[in-house]
Amino acid sequence: MVKTINRILKKNYLILLTLNATGKTIVKKSELEKQGYRFDYYTHSISARKSSINYFCYDQGYREQDSNKLVLVHTNLGEEQAQMRN
Repeated sequence: MVKTINRILKKNYLILLTLNATGKTIVKKSELEKQGYRFDYYTHSISARKSSINYFCYDQGYREQDSNKLVLVHTNLGEEQAQMRN
């Protein structure tokens, strides 16, 4: 089971990494679905401004802009962990 979950997370990560070359890209949700992205698998989530939630696969993530568009984002995991400790 762990191998299966890790394989899904790795695929999700690579999809986000490939599509998010600039660090903050807007894409259609259907584009991720076409590439086999599994929205029910992610490593963590963070509440963002305006009550939106960022979902991450390691340092690559997304948040919904509207029902059909996603903003792909990148975070520095080291900074994020430091903020959690404070």
